[in-house]
Amino acid sequence: MLLEYSKSIWIEVIVEVQNKEEVEKSIKNGAKIIWINTRSLNNLSEVDFEKISEIKKIIPKDIAIIGESWIEMASHMNKHQLDWWIVGSTILASRSIKWSLRYFKEQNDDIPYIWLRPWARLDNRIEEILNELIEMWFELLHSVQ
Repeated sequence: MLLEYSKSIWIEVIVEVQNKEEVEKSIKNGAKIIWINTRSLNNLSEVDFEKISEIKKIIPKDIAIIGESWIEMASHMNKHQLDWWIVGSTILASRSIKWSLRYFKEQNDDIPYIWLRPWARLDNRIEEILNELIEMWFELLHSVQ
C-alpha cells in the first residue's frame, strides 16, 4: 500500500477524503493528515461546507485536518477551526493577490501565504518543510507574473 511505503521512507501522506467511509479507511490505514475536500467530485461547482462538520466529528484529535475548496471568506475558516486551510483559487482569481492575502491575514493572524494554519498540530520539522515549500512556490509564482 502506498501509505505504508511512504511512511517507510519518512514521507507523511496527505489523504484526501470526501465522506465518513473514506475517513474511517484512512484512519485504519494509519493516516496522520486528512484533507477534507468540500467540493463535489460529481459536480465541481457544488461545495458543501457542512461536510467538514460531519467528517471532523469522527477524526481523532491526533490527526491533522486540512480544509479545502472554494474558501472565499475567513468566516468559513473561523467556523470550522481546522489545523490547516488551502485557499488557492479565491486568492489567485482575485483582482489583487496582495489584497486577498492581507484580508485572510487580518482575519487569521497565523498565515504562511496560501496555507492557513492557526491551529496546527503538525510535527515542527514537517511544518518547517511545508512552509519552505510554500514560500518557494509563492516566490516562483510571483516571479513569472
